[in-house]
Amino acid sequence: MSQDSPALDDMAGPSQSGVIDGIEGTLLMSQDSSAPDDMAGPSRSGVIDGIEDTQIMSQNMSEEMDYVEDSQLMSQGSTRKRDKRKRKKIADSTRVSAKRQLENKAEKAQRLRNDATRSALRRSNGTEKTKAGEARRDSERKSLRRSLETAEEKEKRKQVDKQKHAEKRTEEPDEVKKKRVRIEKDRQAVARATDDLTQKLSRRTADRARKSKNTTAFLGIAASDDRPDTHYCGRMDKECSFCGALYFKCKRF
Repeated sequence: MSQDSPALDDMAGPSQSGVIDGIEGTLLMSQDSSAPDDMAGPSRSGVIDGIEDTQIMSQNMSEEMDYVEDSQLMSQGSTRKRDKRKRKKIADSTRVSAKRQLENKAEKAQRLRNDATRSALRRSNGTEKTKAGEARRDSERKSLRRSLETAEEKEKRKQVDKQKHAEKRTEEPDEVKKKRVRIEKDRQAVARATDDLTQKLSRRTADRARKSKNTTAFLGIAASDDRPDTHYCGRMDKECSFCGALYFKCKRF
């Protein structure tokens, strides 16, 4: 009997091991059945992330549309302000023009003197850069205006300028007149020194035409700056082989 009991224990051993193996298999099956749920987890998370990204993109697009609408409203407001300034400027110009047409000669002269004084004061307080900029703009504006003139308007402008300068010079004191004449003489000398042959001939032709219209001018060569062109024959150092006289090279016999 004692020998049979160990045999029974030995037979019971494999049965217990099989039970344990069955329990482990059941656990593995339960883990395998839960695996699809674990695999589905990341998929659901990806869908949620995609939905959140779509919502963020829609919010960004909405903000961009709001920004574009604000920019359009600002540009429309700027356009209205600019048009308003233009209309005001045109109205002011029309009003000033109508007022100036009603001025008499004395009022016009007084207004021009006031404008000249105000401009001179503003320019005296400006920097060199500001003065150069104003001078350049004035020159460009005058050049543009004169380029659009007809021949009749150009002649009329010259006559008006001539009369204005003559009236201004009659009021000059002697010191101012002498200084102006000296400055003008120096300026003409510098300009004539840099003239080429074409400019020199053109200037002389213009001088002769201008003086021919003035009946009181002395039309001789002393009243003009016409001078004969310099003709140089070289040195008179060639000696005659017969008499020993000196002559120029171009006069050789």
